[in-house]
Amino acid sequence: MYAHFEARRRNNGDRDRRELIAGDRRDLDHPSHALDRSGEAASPAASPQAAASPVVGRVDVEIVRLRYRPNRVEVPAGTTVTWTNSDVVPHTVTARGDFDSGRIDQSGTYQQTFPAAGVFWYECLYHKDMVGRVVVNE
Repeated sequence: MYAHFEARRRNNGDRDRRELIAGDRRDLDHPSHALDRSGEAASPAASPQAAASPVVGRVDVEIVRLRYRPNRVEVPAGTTVTWTNSDVVPHTVTARGDFDSGRIDQSGTYQQTFPAAGVFWYECLYHKDMVGRVVVNE
């Protein structure tokens, strides 16, 4: 597993970046992200895309290197999620019809409170490969 990531780091070209971004999107869309190479269920600690633990009150998401980190959070209803742009370019946090941060410049933040259960997919309007989701439980 580590050799795979090491090879990508050494060959840090545009093709590898596209594969990593596509991999992130597959991880979000497909339940197989919870399986290890043998097909057995992976423990959350072993999964690089594991969701942040449910936390009542507040959860932070960092925007860095054209990604939301973590790109999936699971929270109880009533939680406020804060996105902080640690990248050098502006971004947005946009879930069409639900919320829109507008432009978030470097070091800027955006907060959204989720009062009710649901799944909220969001993206950056400037960088369409940047996607994430907030899963809100009762």
